[in-house]
Amino acid sequence: SSKGIGVLPMNILILDDEQYRHDEFKQALIGCCTYHVKTNRDAIYQMNKDGAEWDYVFLDYDLVDVEIDLLENDSLAFNSMETADWIIRNYRAINMSTPKFVIHSLNPCGASRLYEMLKDKGFQVVCIPHVWDKISRSNEGLLVQL
Repeated sequence: SSKGIGVLPMNILILDDEQYRHDEFKQALIGCCTYHVKTNRDAIYQMNKDGAEWDYVFLDYDLVDVEIDLLENDSLAFNSMETADWIIRNYRAINMSTPKFVIHSLNPCGASRLYEMLKDKGFQVVCIPHVWDKISRSNEGLLVQL
């Protein structure tokens, strides 16, 4: 039998650089209040807003910086460690509730690095590649199946 990490509340921040994944999340999370960002800068901006409350933060690992001209810098890529580091250093200072993290990266080494970084600081975190395929509806709401 599969175990859930809990009912998904309304406020979910999703950091991923791939539009098709954002589209998958929009379909899987109908009824939730989702915020979709593609860069570390945008993720940090959203989390730093006054009154921001995040129940879940979904993180991809590999992020192409969409603000850089990719034709000239096609090998330049970034990862979401910057966002995770910012959360660790700042979530208490901005009175942010402690979110649960879902790492949905398809990069197993990168996902493991993110997982260890957040877990070592006491955050509740799971790694679930293709998580949008594992979200299902129940009487309690939306559930991520493990």
